[in-house]
Amino acid sequence: MVTFELLNESAEDLLYAYHPEGDRHHAGIVTYNPNTRATHIIEHATTDHGAHYAHRLAHHLATSPTPAPSGTLA
Repeated sequence: MVTFELLNESAEDLLYAYHPEGDRHHAGIVTYNPNTRATHIIEHATTDHGAHYAHRLAHHLATSPTPAPSGTLA
C-alpha cells in the first residue's frame, strides 16, 4: 500500500509526495501536469519497493480523470 498527498501546486505541475506502506520517513516525489497528463518521478522512496510505488502513483495520476489531493493505492 502507498499513501500520497499533494505538496504544492505551481503554475503547471502538481507536486505529490508518496509514502510506501505509510512510512512517512521514506517519501518519494512525483510531479503531474494536468494539462498534458505528463508525470515525472523526481525521487524514489528509499524502500525495497520505492520505485514500484513511484510508477504506480505516476500511472494513477496520469489515468485518473481528476486526481485527488491525497489518497491510498492498494
